[in-house]
Amino acid sequence: MKTLKSLMIFLAMLWFAPSNANTDDAEAGITAEITFTRTSKNIWRVSYKFSAPVSAIDLGPAVASYRTEAWTVLTPNVQLVSDHDNERLVIEGAAVTEIVLEAHRYTVMPEANYMPFAWFSDNGASMYLGHFMGDVETTDGLQTPQYDFILQGRSNENTLMPLREGNEPVFAYFGPQVPVVTDSIVLIADPGLPTWLRDMVDEIVPVLASTYASALQIQLPSKPVVMIAAGDIDIFSQAKHMKGGALKRQFNLAFAGLPPKRDEKEDLQKLIAHEMAHVWQRPEGINDFGVPWVYEGGADAMAVAALQQAGIWTGEQVRAFSKDAAARCEKDLGGMDLDEAEANNNWAAAYSCGYAMYAQTGMDVLTLWALMVRHPDAAKTGYTPEILSASLPIH
Repeated sequence: MKTLKSLMIFLAMLWFAPSNANTDDAEAGITAEITFTRTSKNIWRVSYKFSAPVSAIDLGPAVASYRTEAWTVLTPNVQLVSDHDNERLVIEGAAVTEIVLEAHRYTVMPEANYMPFAWFSDNGASMYLGHFMGDVETTDGLQTPQYDFILQGRSNENTLMPLREGNEPVFAYFGPQVPVVTDSIVLIADPGLPTWLRDMVDEIVPVLASTYASALQIQLPSKPVVMIAAGDIDIFSQAKHMKGGALKRQFNLAFAGLPPKRDEKEDLQKLIAHEMAHVWQRPEGINDFGVPWVYEGGADAMAVAALQQAGIWTGEQVRAFSKDAAARCEKDLGGMDLDEAEANNNWAAAYSCGYAMYAQTGMDVLTLWALMVRHPDAAKTGYTPEILSASLPIH
């Protein structure tokens, strides 16, 4: 499977096999309410209230240095500790029902994880709330609470988060902006974006949302929330950074360092379309993305198809991107097969080779994904090569 040809042979040989995965979620025996109160420009007070006493919260893997550098635990006898690869809030002594901490400004964009904050030029911010969630230890053992969120901004600030499905984490907005609501999206775009970029965002984001909804014939439970931040742009910086993050019914995009340039317009169009594709890859009932090359390469393929269908890209631009992706795939694999590359966290290959795989199917990508999102196993396993294969005419 070291070449595109062998990748295609691999895909063609896959046959649908029923999954034995158990999707029955155990009912949560405990609930948790977390109130996020913005107390100053750079500080949030985070207050947990549990329906039963807990002795620890397993927060999952470290997010760079976010929790150790930016969190201050205020509740006595509660400590943030590292436990193997995970970070935990541990209660020393009797279990508690309330924990309070402060989360401070943090500007690092961690790799392979959601950014804790995206900062806006008008002192607004979006905050990823998933980093505060985790299983809890109780007298009945380890449990997964049903988390509910309450947002409290400062005076004259608005707060916003999308409609949640189940225990889904979200990005939450705190700031002065009033969202722009169109027929297809809810948009908060940084007023500090370069004018040409803000105009592009206003033009393509609603069109792309409508294109995906129409092509995939999916009506989301609520309009997707799109947040684009540029508060950390610095013309004197030595580097340029941008990071996207997609969840159900929303995506977040942040720029930092050197500002984007006009000659990057095509790349930015594809990035926005890619992140929005992820929103439509996870309609109601689908909680996991699945195999990286299937969903990341698929999001790139959906993005390019949607850009062309919406009249934003020409056929020539699509052909040039496809040719480049095929070349990058061979380079990104570096002599490995795709499974091996992914096992070594080679995300570049997941994007380039995944895209190239879809390009080789000869099938309209949006039509293909309209079938994939409806495959009965998608809700059990996320998207897999078997689901892709089963959705192709060759199957």
